[in-house]
Amino acid sequence: MPRLVAASLAIMAALAPATPLTAQAPVGHLILSTYKAAGSGGVPGVGGIHFVEPTTGAISSVTGLPCEISGTCANALNVEGCDVVVHLPQTGQIVATAWSAIGLPVSLFLLDIGGTSVVRSQRYDLGTVTNFNGLANPAGVLLGDGRVLLVMDPTNVGAPGGLVGTLLGIFDPTRAPNDPAALIPVPTTGVPAGVPNGLVVDQAKGVAYLAMLPQLGGGTATIYEVDVPGGGTLRRVAGIPIGVNAMALEPDGRLLVGGGVGSSSRLARVDPATGAITQYPQIFGTQGINALRVDPVTGDLFVAERDAVLSRLSPREPTGTLQMVANGGPGGWGRPSGLDMHDELRSYGTASGAGPIVRWQLGPNPGGSSTLGNASFALTCDSGTAGQPAFWVFGATAVQQQIPLATPIELLAQPLILLTTQVQAPPLGNRIDLPLPATPSLRGTELFVQCLVPRGADLAASPGLEVTLR
Repeated sequence: MPRLVAASLAIMAALAPATPLTAQAPVGHLILSTYKAAGSGGVPGVGGIHFVEPTTGAISSVTGLPCEISGTCANALNVEGCDVVVHLPQTGQIVATAWSAIGLPVSLFLLDIGGTSVVRSQRYDLGTVTNFNGLANPAGVLLGDGRVLLVMDPTNVGAPGGLVGTLLGIFDPTRAPNDPAALIPVPTTGVPAGVPNGLVVDQAKGVAYLAMLPQLGGGTATIYEVDVPGGGTLRRVAGIPIGVNAMALEPDGRLLVGGGVGSSSRLARVDPATGAITQYPQIFGTQGINALRVDPVTGDLFVAERDAVLSRLSPREPTGTLQMVANGGPGGWGRPSGLDMHDELRSYGTASGAGPIVRWQLGPNPGGSSTLGNASFALTCDSGTAGQPAFWVFGATAVQQQIPLATPIELLAQPLILLTTQVQAPPLGNRIDLPLPATPSLRGTELFVQCLVPRGADLAASPGLEVTLR
């Protein structure tokens, strides 16, 4: 099998299209957005976007940013700079939203990056701030189809703009700013009173989770879920005694939420299936948590704190150890606000077929990093019955093609190689070993993988998995 797999990797590398993605955040790096706030408790620096190497803490700040993102416009706003940042792995572009104020646009920027400089910036206006009792700034997260889901307070954003009076909207980065289809409202019902502040998507289930505060800076929050991308009625998941500023999805479908200030600057885990809440004992700085991100390879949790510290919680448990990664250096980088990562292992698309859902075992990946020369590299999908086969589809491109079985599945990798393995127990899971050769010419190659598990006469299909060799 190892010889066959090595041959398969060589074939895929040969047929994979030349990637144009070298001019973007390096693979495995964190992408942090920051803003400046007048009277912000001595936090130095202005706004911006920064690439952070998570092991060494080395910082590369992006230059050439629009002044709304860098926090350097000459409009004397008390708060300005970058709020949310979303990395688009299919193009290497960055989606960034800017802080705003009453009477000014709520703006989203699509940034093309060359090295660490902006080479093109496109601006999309979502609406105009009419009231700042709530929070007009949108939160955003990547959907499995490459678009970006946005959430913002519909009571505080008025015309003109592409997402006026809506809780949820979708941004399509393939559309120009003057294209009405670039910003599409998502219909929702059962929207409670309050301020949305936190958003995450479970791509395997096809649902989004959002946090609603009773008021800006409120000390409690309620978590809701809603189907995406189609929308529908919001469903209550759990109430939580934290003023939520940030959310992250764990690979098994549980949620991590963070926020608060001072001694209430806390992290908690929420199980959407039961509503059970586990509070973490660690205190994250003195001014609260603004962003969270799980590393799909190591499983560590990265935490962006409002007092300018970027930290790592390892392991990602209440017993984990908190370590500082970076704090912006002597000149500071302002207040951290958003956090993303250029993942080497990225799930995309939605699970399909006969249940139960097939998920990837990530965060951590039992087979480690996709670093060239890793002879132990492997992938694992987590659903099956001992002794049953599973089928692995490998391709050089992602696709979305429905296969008309009794319960249809979505094929998400253009088939090039098909391999079979046996589910092992315990634990129930299906692992395929993919020893990576130490061949520099393969660096940057992208492989697309899907796991198919028999369910009687049907199949269950995992989401796709994009693997970037590094």
